[in-house]
Amino acid sequence: MNAIFVLIEVILLRRDFHAVQYLQLAVTFWFAATLDVSMLLLNWFSPDSWWLRGIGLLLGTTLLAFGICMEVAPKLIMVPGEGIVRAFSMVTKVRFGTVKVCFDISLIVIASVLSFIFFGRLNELGIGTIIAAAITGLIVNFFNRHVRFVSPVEPNNQKGVQTSAAANTAD
Repeated sequence: MNAIFVLIEVILLRRDFHAVQYLQLAVTFWFAATLDVSMLLLNWFSPDSWWLRGIGLLLGTTLLAFGICMEVAPKLIMVPGEGIVRAFSMVTKVRFGTVKVCFDISLIVIASVLSFIFFGRLNELGIGTIIAAAITGLIVNFFNRHVRFVSPVEPNNQKGVQTSAAANTAD
C-alpha cells in the first residue's frame, strides 16, 4: 500500500517529485518499529470505561497530529501516508490537515467496502478509528496555525534547519 502511495505521489507531483522521496519506503520500516515499541510500552493502558477510552483517543490523536506536523514541516522525508496527503495538498492548494481528513475517511470507506467484499460484513472497524480519521487532520490544522515548527529545509540554505525560536525572531 505504501508503494502505491509513493507511486501516486510520483504521478501527482511529476517534476516536483524528487528521487530522495523514494526513501519514504525505508522510513516506513523505522516508523513501524517505533509504533511496535510504543504499543509494547502502552500495553498496560486498556481502559474499560468509555470516558477513559475517549480521553485516551483524544490524547493519542493529539499526539499523532503533533507528530505529523513535526514530520511534515521540514518538507523532508516522511512516511508515504503523509507524503501522499502532502502531494494532494500541493496539487489542490487545500490545507494539509483538511486533505488529511478527506484522505483518512476515504481509506476507511475503501477498507469498509473491501471488508464487505471479502468477509461479507464490516470487520474490525471501531468508532475510535472513525473519530481519529475525522479529527486528526483538524488538529493538524490547529497546530499548523498556532505552533511554530521546524522551518522547511531549503536546498540553497547553508544554515540548515531553523528552530522555532529562530523562526520567531526572523518574523
